[in-house]
Amino acid sequence: MNVGIVVAGGTSGNHRHYYESLIYIISGKGYSVVEGNKVEWESGDIIYAPPWSWHQHFNTDPDKVVRYLSGTNAPLLQSVGEIDCREEAG
Repeated sequence: MNVGIVVAGGTSGNHRHYYESLIYIISGKGYSVVEGNKVEWESGDIIYAPPWSWHQHFNTDPDKVVRYLSGTNAPLLQSVGEIDCREEAG
């Protein structure tokens, strides 16, 4: 698990990884695009990013940071010999 932010009015990079993620929005509002599908969210919502799916997160508030908690199954997959693979869109 980790805590992350998306800066005010900002975005994460478009990326994908071999593990799945559950992202709990602690504060803020915005939307994510997961494999081309737009999903709006706000504090208290959870976003699911399936394994190897392209996804990107957008903060729609020009004044406030989005804070989120992300949980993944990466440690489990690493413990059984899966390689750590993440790809950023170019």
